[in-house]
Amino acid sequence: LATAKELAREGGTARIGLTEREEERVLRAVQVSVDEKLAHPIMVGRPAVVLSRIKKFGLRRRLGVDVEVTNPESDDRFHLYWTTYWEKMCRRGMSDEMARVEMRRRHTLVGSTMVHLGDADGMICGAIGPYHNHLRYIDGMSGRKPGSSVYAAMNILLLGERTVALTDTHVNDDPNAQEIAEYTIE
Repeated sequence: LATAKELAREGGTARIGLTEREEERVLRAVQVSVDEKLAHPIMVGRPAVVLSRIKKFGLRRRLGVDVEVTNPESDDRFHLYWTTYWEKMCRRGMSDEMARVEMRRRHTLVGSTMVHLGDADGMICGAIGPYHNHLRYIDGMSGRKPGSSVYAAMNILLLGERTVALTDTHVNDDPNAQEIAEYTIE
């Protein structure tokens, strides 16, 4: 995410992976990011399904033009992605076959691998499902920033007259003062 922040400060467009690509609110957010040139979206998912949802919701995004799609079922980078994951996880008992299967079916894992390998500058996940389902793939692939002791999540509320950012509303059950200071400053 630091790279994405840097790009925004410099006036560039960050490449942001979106792992819940078939969800209506995610697709609508992607449309806004394209319209307002906020980011270059990289959607992880099946192009045919994404395209059908775009039509269903009346959006005007064009796959391959306005947004990139990384298809876990047929992407040229798939071998690199799953072997990178397997190399990180084999000492924890993961077989190469399981790494292949996980990479195909866990879109948060694909997004995290894209960030880890530099194919994306950041990613957005967690719109669907419990946070710990997403966090375990991020932790397995990227881990925490060197020197960091905790993870934290951020929620942004876009209200009529203001925008409010809330940090760590559901990752750390009982954070101490040091942990709160760490993710507040970062």
